[in-house]
Amino acid sequence: MIDKQYGKHILVCNMCGEEYEFDSYDEAIKYMRENGWRSKNYGGEWEDICDICWEEIENE
Repeated sequence: MIDKQYGKHILVCNMCGEEYEFDSYDEAIKYMRENGWRSKNYGGEWEDICDICWEEIENE
């Protein structure tokens, strides 16, 4: 998920909780795309999953 806190955009992996801070929403999206993060809709809720967790899901 990308959460806005105190003027910063915080990208959080919904699986492991890893967090990254950005100045804008667009920077967070760019980071996700460049680093293999995935966004998936689970039961109507969007979740952002980091590259490491995504690999684990694919290998299950």
